[in-house]
Amino acid sequence: MPGGERARISFITYDSSVHFYNLRPTLKQPQMMVVTDINEIYLPQPEDLIVNLSDSLDLVTSLLDSLPTLFAKTQIVDNCFVAALQAANLIVNPIGGRLILFQVA
Repeated sequence: MPGGERARISFITYDSSVHFYNLRPTLKQPQMMVVTDINEIYLPQPEDLIVNLSDSLDLVTSLLDSLPTLFAKTQIVDNCFVAALQAANLIVNPIGGRLILFQVA
């Protein structure tokens, strides 16, 4: 990834609500936080949502390994893409950076 040792990363998933992931390096596994109020999106624990990639590499790998099965059996068809995009902007706005978005139908 660009940025080398300075690279920072955050993950957001969404369906009818927005899911944030605490990847603080002191955790043993990623922690999901769910925000259901998509009309007034906010960041739960903003200081823990964007982390240094090299410090949290094991947690990032664990999250990426679990994502395919995490929502595999969901029956939710609602989509709050705009709220997720607003949340991503709130995360990256103070420090700058890139947003990479994936949407699967």
